[in-house]
This record gives sequence, C-alpha cells and structure tokens, in this order.
Amino acid sequence: MSGEADVKAAATAGYDVGDRRLHWYAPKHGVNRPLQHLGTYLLNVTLRPRFGFEVAGREHLAEPGGVLLVTNHLADVDMPFLAAAVTPRELMYVSATKNFVSPPLGYLISALGAFPLHTDRPDPDGLRHTRAQLEAGRTVSIFPEGYPTFGPELAPFARGAGMLGLTPGIRVVPGALWGTHRVMRTGLPIGSGRVRVAFGAPVDVPASGSRRARADALTDACFASVSDLLARLVAMDPDE
Repeated sequence: MSGEADVKAAATAGYDVGDRRLHWYAPKHGVNRPLQHLGTYLLNVTLRPRFGFEVAGREHLAEPGGVLLVTNHLADVDMPFLAAAVTPRELMYVSATKNFVSPPLGYLISALGAFPLHTDRPDPDGLRHTRAQLEAGRTVSIFPEGYPTFGPELAPFARGAGMLGLTPGIRVVPGALWGTHRVMRTGLPIGSGRVRVAFGAPVDVPASGSRRARADALTDACFASVSDLLARLVAMDPDE
C-alpha cells in the first residue's frame, strides 16, 4: 500500500478512548498548510525577541525526504518551539490520545500536524499512520521519554522509537531542547528565559541483526545522541 493510501486508511480506521471517540482528522498534506505556515511565521517573529530563541544544526534537516525527529521532552510548551525550529519543514508530531477527546483542541492540533497514539497499550493503527507520514517524505517528531521531565536528566526512551526509525528510506535526526521548562508548566506560564534547540547529525541505522536487535540498538544510539546535545545546551545556560 502506498504512503498516501496508508494515510487514508489510518484516517478512516477510527480511534477510541473507552467509549469516547477521538476528534482527529488527517489533513491532505499532513498539516493544514495555511494555518501552520501562519503559526510558524508568528512564532519565529515573536519567540526570538521574547525568549532569545536560538536554533543550531538546521543543516541536518535540509535534505529532502522523511525525517524522524527524536528529542527530549522538557516541558509542555516544547512543540511550538520545535515547529519554529524546523522551519521551512512542516512538522507533524505524535500526541497522546487524551489530547483528542475535546473537539476544539483535537481538531486544532490535528490541523497543526498532531495525530494520536495510544501510550497505554499497543497501537498498530497509530504506528502504521506514523510510518505512512515518514514514507511520504514528512517530518515527524516523537518524544520517546513520553512525558515532560522539566530538567537536564533524560528519562528512559521507549523502545518503539527504534522501530519507527527502521522505516526504509528515512533519516533519524536527534534533537534537544533547553529552556522551555522555564516558560510553562502544567499548562500555565511560569516565566521566561532563553530557549535553545539543537539538532545533530542523523543517527546511523544498524544494518545487521534481527529487527528487534536493530531497533534496540537504534533506540540506544538516539538516547546517546540526544543526551550529548542536551548536555551541551545545559552547559551553556545551567539552571541556577
């Protein structure tokens, strides 16, 4: 099945949280382009003066083709900063199903590139949809830690990150954010400060071994790369 056909199949398969249907749709291009382009333009205009926003390593995203972006999850407000950082690429991202229960929020974040993935049980439809986006040449961001840490120490990475990274023909790019934990917590603004995002060179995908062994090795390599990037950002601006 082609990438676009997989997208359509995933979009029509239906997701449920208990007896509550999730409010999600799959935009034709993965995102609502006018809305996301307007949003990222406004973010890039406002974030730099407000938060001293800095991005390093954009060259690692320059080549065309699908990119799995693997980063730490520092705070609730990480995603807008990532979306601004990957410009001119359009960013899609995996989001917990709980964020799609409310119709206004679910449809808004769908338009901005989010799609649901169950985190409490296996979700083959969600994984199939993720792979379809990557095969279609899109950029998909995942937080393998699964929850915000609000600090410089990484939580263990979910092993599914490596499985997604085995999608043929894509690049796996590590990234790190630092400073967003000073901006927002539990959905509430708490202050401001410099925010930095850094991307590293694509991680080598293991070529030999079983699929599970290759996925585990790739997950470990992503963890090491993200950890190194994060350590460099923290050293530039440590918490007091």
